[in-house]
Amino acid sequence: MHDVLQQSEFQSSLLPYKYGVPSLSHTNPSTGIEEHPESTKKVAVVFGVTGLVGKEVVKKLLLESKWKVYGISRKPDIKPIQTSNYHCISCDLLNPSETEHKLSFLHDVTHVFWVTWATQFPMDTYECSEQNKAMLSNALNSILPKAKALKHISLQTGMKHYVSMKGPSKVKEDRLYDENAPRATSGHNFYYVLEDLLKERLTGKQ
Repeated sequence: MHDVLQQSEFQSSLLPYKYGVPSLSHTNPSTGIEEHPESTKKVAVVFGVTGLVGKEVVKKLLLESKWKVYGISRKPDIKPIQTSNYHCISCDLLNPSETEHKLSFLHDVTHVFWVTWATQFPMDTYECSEQNKAMLSNALNSILPKAKALKHISLQTGMKHYVSMKGPSKVKEDRLYDENAPRATSGHNFYYVLEDLLKERLTGKQ
């Protein structure tokens, strides 16, 4: 079953990593040696790895030796983390053929962290929304058919999930937003487009 985390749930999903990724190993009581069952192996692909959030996600995951991590970014990572469990892939996600060529081999992926977005067009515009949708669509087209062990996809969103992408409301009053708050009714918030696309692509997937 694919788990989809949205909105501030993304932050909740990282809480275990704040103090170290939950252990995937156990100590053999007879030998006292720490063992890592192959069946517990987890493989993450982090989109937007050169950004602040993406880099931190990778660092936290790699605290546990049984995680293997693929880091995806449009430009090469000039300061990649040096470990055999980490692999950098430079890929233009707006290019369907390049994305298919570079990502279709990721058949062992179990977890996807989407922490990237395109900024070539002004926020809250149709063009910005469609460009970000195309990036995620190309990535899913390349990974979903091959990643049979995929269990978890996490989308990063934030406060602007509830308001205009351009900034706070002009209404001068305090408001409390939670995950049950309705979507903003104005503008083109690409967070909504990404969520709807992901739900559509994962419907019926087991």
